[in-house]
Amino acid sequence: MTDFDAIIVGGGHNGLVCAGYLAKAGKKVLVLEARPEPGGCAATNEFVTGFKVSNCAQWVYQLSPAIIKDFKLKSHGLSFSAENLGTIALDTSENHLRIMGDILDGSAVPAEDHQNFRDFRRKMRKYAKLMH
Repeated sequence: MTDFDAIIVGGGHNGLVCAGYLAKAGKKVLVLEARPEPGGCAATNEFVTGFKVSNCAQWVYQLSPAIIKDFKLKSHGLSFSAENLGTIALDTSENHLRIMGDILDGSAVPAEDHQNFRDFRRKMRKYAKLMH
C-alpha cells in the first residue's frame, strides 16, 4: 500500500485545485472520483455535435486569475470565447433584467435599486478582497 499525504475525495474543480496546490507544495496526493472523468461541474461536454461547453460556463468569471496563473492554464489550452458578458434574467411579461457589471437594465427595476445594486457590488468586492 502506498502512503499519501492527502486523499481528495471528488475530482471536481475544487478537488483538483486543492490537489494541485498540495502537489505543488511537494505533497503526495491521491484524487478519487466516481465519474469516468474529472472536472465535476467544470467538465466540458458536447451538447451538439461539434459544440462543447463547460457545465458551469455561467460561473467561469469566478475562476480566480491566481489559479489561472499558478497552474499556467492558458499554456494548457484554457481560452475564453468571450469575456465581460452580461447576465440576463428572462421574465414572462417581457420585463427582462440585464446585468452588466454594476449596471442594472430593466424596466421593472425601481430607480433606488440601481444605486442599491452598485452599493451591494462594491461591498461584495470588498469582502472578496478579504477572502482572497
